[in-house]
Amino acid sequence: MAMSMRIMPLVAVLCLAWEPVLAQASSAFSDDQLNRYVQATSVIERRREDVLRRAKRHGGWRDVVQLAEVRGVNVCDLDQREQPKFLQDLCSELITYSEQELRRLNLSNREFNRMTQAIQRDPQLREVIQNRFIQLRDRR
Repeated sequence: MAMSMRIMPLVAVLCLAWEPVLAQASSAFSDDQLNRYVQATSVIERRREDVLRRAKRHGGWRDVVQLAEVRGVNVCDLDQREQPKFLQDLCSELITYSEQELRRLNLSNREFNRMTQAIQRDPQLREVIQNRFIQLRDRR
């Protein structure tokens, strides 16, 4: 699958630091799009954490992590020849699940990636997203 069509790493979005609002966040995204983005990111992140727990149980995990760090990529972005079978299966599972969730929430990979990039660049939009994560968490 082409890298541009893959779903961008979610950790960057989920671990962003709080920043004060300088003015009301302006966005090219509707409230509905932002809500769907937060829902998608939340469920995909839970699955990513589950996949990571399972990956760590395999003996070859540390070697794969070291190789990915040397290459400066995510373990799922290593060449398939460099990925042990267990990792190929887990990465495939996560990608398939992520794509299904995006479809379920009526978000394309392109739209999701575009929103992720905007959130990384725009501190005000990032704060809006963080607040929506808190609201979603509090509703559970």
